Amino acid sequence: MGAQMITDGAPTMDRSRERTAVVALACALVVFRAFVFVWWEQSHFDADQAIVGLMAKHLLEGRAFPLFFYGQQYLLGVESWLVAPFFLVGGMSVATLKFPILLLNLIAVILLITGLERFVGLRPWQAGLASLFFILPPPSAASRLVQANGCNIEPFVYVLLIWFLRARPLWLGLVLGVGVLNREFTLYGFAALIAVEAWTRSLFSLDRLRGLALATLVAVGIWQAVQVLVPYASARGPGTSYAEVGVPTHAAEVQQRFCWNPDDLPSRLTTLAGFQLPELFGAQSQPVVRVGIIGSTFQGVDGLWPLLVATFTLVLARLSWLARSHITGVAGGSLAFGVYLLLIGSQSVIVYGVTCGQRSHLTMRYMLLGLLAPAGIAACYLALERSRNLIRAFVAVVASWAVISAAAHFALLSEYVTDPPIAEYRLLTEYLDGHQVRHGRAAFWDAYAVTFLSNERVRLGSSDLVRVEEYVRQYEWHKESAVVVSLSRCEGPQVARWWVCPARDR
Repeated sequence: MGAQMITDGAPTMDRSRERTAVVALACALVVFRAFVFVWWEQSHFDADQAIVGLMAKHLLEGRAFPLFFYGQQYLLGVESWLVAPFFLVGGMSVATLKFPILLLNLIAVILLITGLERFVGLRPWQAGLASLFFILPPPSAASRLVQANGCNIEPFVYVLLIWFLRARPLWLGLVLGVGVLNREFTLYGFAALIAVEAWTRSLFSLDRLRGLALATLVAVGIWQAVQVLVPYASARGPGTSYAEVGVPTHAAEVQQRFCWNPDDLPSRLTTLAGFQLPELFGAQSQPVVRVGIIGSTFQGVDGLWPLLVATFTLVLARLSWLARSHITGVAGGSLAFGVYLLLIGSQSVIVYGVTCGQRSHLTMRYMLLGLLAPAGIAACYLALERSRNLIRAFVAVVASWAVISAAAHFALLSEYVTDPPIAEYRLLTEYLDGHQVRHGRAAFWDAYAVTFLSNERVRLGSSDLVRVEEYVRQYEWHKESAVVVSLSRCEGPQVARWWVCPARDR
């Protein structure tokens, strides 16, 4: 009997070791693809991210209550609340600003691998392979996944938690309520859940409808509770309120970013398929500087995108055939989680592609959830396919993509280790701080980056888009000793690409 027990337990032990190894490797790859953007501030840091850091600092000091991103009633200030304790322990820097966001990446990848193994029945290595498009995306997407604003990684955590908590209405409602206020893309997860449960016929029961109604009620309650807090929140930094400052509502902010123009639809879809998706997946040769990353390296290789499109088209066709002979398992929901991921990713890409508004690397974050679409397809395929040769071919394509993506990260890391690009904002900050400049004015993208990097020793008010009014007021009060940081030549000294001009002469 003892031998039988050991024999029976061996597969479980092997699976446990495999799971540990896969999760550890996945987390190591996440740290690898995030390292440059967390450690070197000049790689991918801007004013929007600086504002999140300033919000955390003001919260920690008790000077402000940043309920939403400064200057709007949109993007619940979750990131600033998460960052504040890390500032308390590790001090104020770009690394400590992005570290908790890196932790959210690790949580998301663990949830994804666990979900694929638990709900789809994949082996851990299969779950890890299917998750590769999120684990190791190219620098274009990886930089956004640790970007401290845009709330890019949180929706991944929210939509995964929605599935894990789908049978617990109170927790589901809590995640939905906070998630939608934090980033409206969380709704993709709830919509996908409804669609999958309708497909598996688990939606059509009185108990389930009651549970979803309760979850919705909890979410609405959270939205109303947050509205109660608005009068006590800081609209534009310390000493401001929403009653005194005209700030667009959440609905107005969302409407401003998404609109519908059917006349532009063909060109938008062409751009989406021919440029934006290859950029997201690193499937064409492209300098990283063109996606907002400071560096001289490249990502992707030409010809990779047609290979990925052909592979996943054939996989979808094969899946439709395999599903016919596994209809009992499919209808029973064994593939439901994979389909759930596919629906989330598809919604993200389609909505981004068909709606109007700015479409560039600056708004790539709007379709980051599209990384889940290939994960869902791969999960369903690996669960159903029984041909070893076809599985090997599929694994080879995915592994080739991952190697190319890893090579882009390695090249960028090598550049930063051996000859890092000049940190221009750091040079400007050190010059102003070293010359005892305490107040000034600059363009939006320059003002808040310098103010954050100086830990508010230098406070530059924005000359265009104002997020913190205190800095503008202080500039006016200290104009005799203040400066104007400008890209236009003046009588003052030049620092990097800026001129530092006496404010009294401007």
